Amino acid sequence: MVDLNEQLKGAEGLAFARDTVELMARHHVSPTPEHYQIWLAYRLGGLPELNNAIDTLVESGAPMSEQISRTLFDRFFAGDASAAQVLITSEQIAKELSGVLAILETAGEKTGSFGDTLTQAVASLEKGVDARGLQDLMATLATSTRDMAAHNHRLNEQLMESSNEITTLRSSLAQARSESVTDGLTGLANRRYFDEVFRMRVKEAADHGLPLCLLMVDIDHFKRFNDTWGHPTGDQVIRFVAAALQGLSMPDQLIARYGGEEFAVVLPRKHATAGVEFAEHARRLVEGKKLLRKSTNEALGRVTISCGVAEIIPGEEGASLLHRADQALYISKREGRNRVTVAASNEPGARVA
Repeated sequence: MVDLNEQLKGAEGLAFARDTVELMARHHVSPTPEHYQIWLAYRLGGLPELNNAIDTLVESGAPMSEQISRTLFDRFFAGDASAAQVLITSEQIAKELSGVLAILETAGEKTGSFGDTLTQAVASLEKGVDARGLQDLMATLATSTRDMAAHNHRLNEQLMESSNEITTLRSSLAQARSESVTDGLTGLANRRYFDEVFRMRVKEAADHGLPLCLLMVDIDHFKRFNDTWGHPTGDQVIRFVAAALQGLSMPDQLIARYGGEEFAVVLPRKHATAGVEFAEHARRLVEGKKLLRKSTNEALGRVTISCGVAEIIPGEEGASLLHRADQALYISKREGRNRVTVAASNEPGARVA
């Protein structure tokens, strides 16, 4: 097995890096750190899904736009830092808990020692002691009691400090976990989280014979917003549609940013009729909103969305359900956009940009 770290060292590593940059140049990809990470991983071949995605784009003749690169980076690399932070914080919590156990163990030893002193004092009293012996015994008990009180005070301070640290770390862990499954631009679930929840819902539907509805939603003519107003305004449009979809969802329903300007909506235990109702409501809500450019207050023109709706067929796998919803979406785009299409069991369709 080839050691990738060794492969990227020395003259061979420099040649590998140069070839990667030349490959990016051939596809008109700017050499940003994010783009380099994508194409380096492509050349190393360690992520088959990434290679398949890029090969498909190359074969289709589609230009490697900034939007496509951002989508690839979000899908395959955006969660790495958050995942690492989860691991690091978990280790810190484990260390703090080990420290607490050590404190409690020391406290137990100290309590046992104080108990022995009391036991010895009782034994001495039962045997009988003279005035001098009683005075010495009381002095010993007083010293042991003060020592135990001081120890308990230190123990409480240490436990309080560890408790505060663990609380802080737990908050950091919760934040890191949230970031690892959340899309940074919209606050929606990201592609990775969608994949996990979608797999779980497909299994739930299969195991219990329940309905499951999937919606794929795409912003119409999104490239026009980016080309006319720039990426910040394009991001504003994406956030607007994300908020509209999120505002319509129920607690057990998942709204995810699937990639770029595309969203996925998972409606567990719902038939296609409920999916159509959701999609039509979202479509009218987005279409009826007058959106202004934040920086200049200029009207951006009408924003519309196209939707594809598919209900799971008994025995169907998740990939098939996703494909049918996706095909229904692009039938909506092919037939004029700003509409909702329901997938049949075998739905032909072609992608429309």
